[in-house]
Amino acid sequence: MVRTDQRSIPERIGAVTVTAVLLLSVVSFGGLSGGIAAQEGPAEGPLTTDVQPGDAGVENDFTFAFNASEISDERSVLDIRINFSEVSGVDASAIAEDDVTIEGEDTGTPSVDATAEAAPGVLVVTSSDTFTLDNEGGVLTVNVSGVEVSNEGTFDSEVEFLDDEEGDVIAFGSDQYEIGEGSQNPAAFDVQITDTNSPVTAGEPVTVDAEIQNTGDVSATQTIDLTVDGLGSDDVTVSLDGGQSTTETLSVETAEGDAGTYTATVASVDASASTTVEVQAGTTEGPLTTEVSPGETGVENTFTFAFNASEISDERSVLDIRIDFDEASGVDAAAIPEDDVTIEGESTGTPGVDATAEAESGVLVVTSSDTFTLDNEDGLVTVTISGVEVGADGSFASEIEFLDDEEGDVIAFGTDGYPIDEGESGDGPPPVVGDDPPQDLNGDGLYRDIDGDDEFTIGDVQLFFRNRNSAVVQSNAAAFNFDSEATVEVTISDVQALFLDSLDSE
Repeated sequence: MVRTDQRSIPERIGAVTVTAVLLLSVVSFGGLSGGIAAQEGPAEGPLTTDVQPGDAGVENDFTFAFNASEISDERSVLDIRINFSEVSGVDASAIAEDDVTIEGEDTGTPSVDATAEAAPGVLVVTSSDTFTLDNEGGVLTVNVSGVEVSNEGTFDSEVEFLDDEEGDVIAFGSDQYEIGEGSQNPAAFDVQITDTNSPVTAGEPVTVDAEIQNTGDVSATQTIDLTVDGLGSDDVTVSLDGGQSTTETLSVETAEGDAGTYTATVASVDASASTTVEVQAGTTEGPLTTEVSPGETGVENTFTFAFNASEISDERSVLDIRIDFDEASGVDAAAIPEDDVTIEGESTGTPGVDATAEAESGVLVVTSSDTFTLDNEDGLVTVTISGVEVGADGSFASEIEFLDDEEGDVIAFGTDGYPIDEGESGDGPPPVVGDDPPQDLNGDGLYRDIDGDDEFTIGDVQLFFRNRNSAVVQSNAAAFNFDSEATVEVTISDVQALFLDSLDSE
């Protein structure tokens, strides 16, 4: 038999409501009485943030003073998290550990082992030792110096203390600080190029001297770059206080085949300067063939210097040619007239010769009437010199050098040698002056008749005195050994002996 509730519907609804309320109360009470405890959050304490000088664009010193009186439980701290506020523009990663100190009444003054950036504008300071955050009203201070704040305005600051086990925040404080418009100008590195070593020879480095000046009031560090388009680059790191300057030398290597004109640019973050530098082709050695006809002393010889220019890789303009007959040969280069010199080449044509000049004994410098290009693609450049008297017989060295028309540098050269035989006259030296050779008038092997006029007079003594150091005389010392000394050179003693001979002959 089923029993039915004889109460009315409103009565039954009311009973259910009362029952539900009681059940919820019991569950709630039972849950609390069953030991579920509420978690206690980190303690907030007063924080005072002081900034000096409080200007944007300069180094500021921050002092974060946290009142630890609100900390009821002793907790060991290892890390302190400082938030400068991202919008302030503080680069926390640029703060060095030497710029951070921690001080407290009970903590002592632990050193700081490291600083690290956790997020933009956030600095995590790790103490060298844990310390207790329970100062009973004492103040714990974190000092951070040398902090550059980029922006001006009012910014939030926060300091959090993290326990040394779980890294949980156990206490924190928040504040605000103001940064005004900086009275100092920001750092700016101006660049001026003061010198280069241009022109250089291929294979040598191009160096550029640049003066770097910090025109601002704030110290800064920048990378200074040198770029030489087509060759390479170099850089140097420069640190300057406000108003300070320094000169740096930067360089770029060159190699064979780099001949040409280039733009060198030195740049900082704020400025740049450019100049032109030149790389010239190096000195190239090429084959030289020297021929002499008839190749004898005492007669006029024709020299042919044939230089193979196939080794010249870069076109270079030539104006002067330097020819060395070898001082020991006795060739008087100063006596060679320009009409006796010709220059010929497959690409050079046949330029005239404007002048000849003696650079040193046995050396002839030939100046072309027009510059010509030394790049003949297997062609020869030939210099022919006629009417050359060689004072001594033997084997001699020969050399030819080609000088560029701008700096006078040697751009190509060749070396060879040539033989000279004793001429048919064979019994005396070649002419010392004029066209007639000296004469041995008494058959004793000494050539007292210096001018070759078949007479020995005081005039011969004077000629010998003036020409005693000439190549012809020195190359034939035995013929002029008037003092009978065993020597390989003519000296003033021979002049004196010849003078005494002239007195005896009167």
